[in-house]
Amino acid sequence: MISFSCSHCGAAIKAKDSSAGLKGKCKKCGKAVVVPSPVVEDVESALSEWENSEWDVNSDEQDSYSTMPNPSRTGKTRGSTTPSSSRFKRLLTMAFVFASAVGLVVSLVVAFTLLSKWSSGFDDGDAFRDLDRSAAELKTAMELGIDREEYGKLVRQLALEIDLTSRRIKSPEGQKLFELFGELRDIHMDAGRVWDVKLSIPMIRAEAEERQKFLSYAENTAERYIEFKNQVTSSGIPLKDFARKSTGLDDIAERYALPITTTKSDFKIIPMDSVERIFAVASEKQAEIGRVHSTR
Repeated sequence: MISFSCSHCGAAIKAKDSSAGLKGKCKKCGKAVVVPSPVVEDVESALSEWENSEWDVNSDEQDSYSTMPNPSRTGKTRGSTTPSSSRFKRLLTMAFVFASAVGLVVSLVVAFTLLSKWSSGFDDGDAFRDLDRSAAELKTAMELGIDREEYGKLVRQLALEIDLTSRRIKSPEGQKLFELFGELRDIHMDAGRVWDVKLSIPMIRAEAEERQKFLSYAENTAERYIEFKNQVTSSGIPLKDFARKSTGLDDIAERYALPITTTKSDFKIIPMDSVERIFAVASEKQAEIGRVHSTR
């Protein structure tokens, strides 16, 4: 039942709940009145009861209470969380997790890239700078012409740079390039050994002459001496001196496939241009080094 008072005379009126919103006449004064909607008789009591209650935001009561006005607050219910706010927080959390995952992946990719570069010669470029310069100076000197003393200085400088560079190699590719420089050094050292014997031919001939004088009365060595003097020391670089002692070039002659000529008295010689032939091998090795450099 709906209980209300006549707005004209104040008489108490009762009507059924289904009459809410309908018009009727007051039985006392006869004037028209409108039946109001059902209301809580004691609003203050109802509000007090609602504020002091334990409200579970996840309970079904939320729908009935959420629409009830609360004069003591600015439109917010105590301890409540709206569905849109919950969705926003979930989205924010997901975005943070996603951003963290992406950041981790990017960090791993960068670390892997740097590690790959380091393992493939990231620091080898500077390591070979001085060695490249030393090898280039030696190559230029060979092409322009150089004496034995200056050549020896440049070869020693190359060997020194190789020794210093060996401590700075970081990658397999760098190690391969370093080994090529080592082979280049060995080629130049072999060329220097042949060059030394070539320069010592006058001394070898003089020693042969002294030995021939000493042996002339003891054995007939004149023919062998003449052959050594006129053919061996004049036509090539001897692998043995007049006393059959090795000049130390046998292994070099074999290593670089230098032509060997054997005389009647079994003296062996290599061509006078053997140094130039070994220089050509050094130039080929230098070109190989350049090709390896270009692929790094």
